[in-house]
Amino acid sequence: MASKMGTWNPVGVFIGLMLFFFGLAIIGILPTVGAVLLLLSICLFYLSHSKKSTAKPSRIQFPNPPPSPPSSYELKKMKAAEMRNNPTPAEQRMRQILS
Repeated sequence: MASKMGTWNPVGVFIGLMLFFFGLAIIGILPTVGAVLLLLSICLFYLSHSKKSTAKPSRIQFPNPPPSPPSSYELKKMKAAEMRNNPTPAEQRMRQILS
């Protein structure tokens, strides 16, 4: 059976204890401030405890990186192929004359 206990944040526990004991010490002098400090320490204790999940953590799936941009040589080859496949009217006429 999986454990349902969680983990404690040690910094949160330490600060919560400091607030708790300071609130106890000051409650006789300034009751309102002491009570607020006690409430803050309780809230901090509650927030510093994290419940452990029983589910397995899923692996992070990163998207594929975008393709690298074409090099200048590849751009020239693509432009040449485009110009061969789409000749201008003057080029078409010249090809008819030559053939």
